[in-house]
Amino acid sequence: MADETKKIGKEHARAVRDQFTEYCENHGIRFGESLSDDEVRAVFREETGSVAEILIRHGRFCDVIAAARPARRRGILLRSPVGERMESLLMRVGRPILMVPPDWNPHKVGRAAFAWNESLEASRALAMALPWLTQMEDVSVIMSHKRNASLPELTEYLALYGVKLKVHYLPKKTKSVGRAILDCCAENSVEMLVVGGFSHARSRELVFGGVTQYLLVHSNVITLMVH
Repeated sequence: MADETKKIGKEHARAVRDQFTEYCENHGIRFGESLSDDEVRAVFREETGSVAEILIRHGRFCDVIAAARPARRRGILLRSPVGERMESLLMRVGRPILMVPPDWNPHKVGRAAFAWNESLEASRALAMALPWLTQMEDVSVIMSHKRNASLPELTEYLALYGVKLKVHYLPKKTKSVGRAILDCCAENSVEMLVVGGFSHARSRELVFGGVTQYLLVHSNVITLMVH
């Protein structure tokens, strides 16, 4: 059984490597460890061990971790080895997770929004997303009316970085905050959403549901999550 498992693992790794190499060749991405400001480089590494522990170890030395949002087929949630451990990466790595919809077509993104609930996680997400937000043509904040008191400070803070802020309020009564946020994104043509992940206790979200859990399953825009 051990030999058969190792054989299957090698075959899977070979298929992934071939797919990775083909993509890089088709998009003019060079291989190599050294980086420069004007080009993108790719490195393929193959390791044996716990998927979660390997991802977490490498993730702590990355600026951002990009992964595809789990896709659905016939109502069944399909998760890759990375997708299955998205929650662990978010909770244990301390780096932003950039989640991309499965059917997203690469293009320059110009309209972003961030969800603000005055939590520690939302504050971290805003700080880590600044390199992206400062390059956007349009930046909005999505918030509830009861968070309005912090809006002047929020606007002033972003103005220091040259970001002019638009405000979109969530409905006062909604059954799902996560769905309301995505509806707001759709209504305002938002292409990138920034949120604090698991700003409530993760155990509570897993039992009762929550914004993070909803977005992990349903988000149809690029979503940057930070815990």
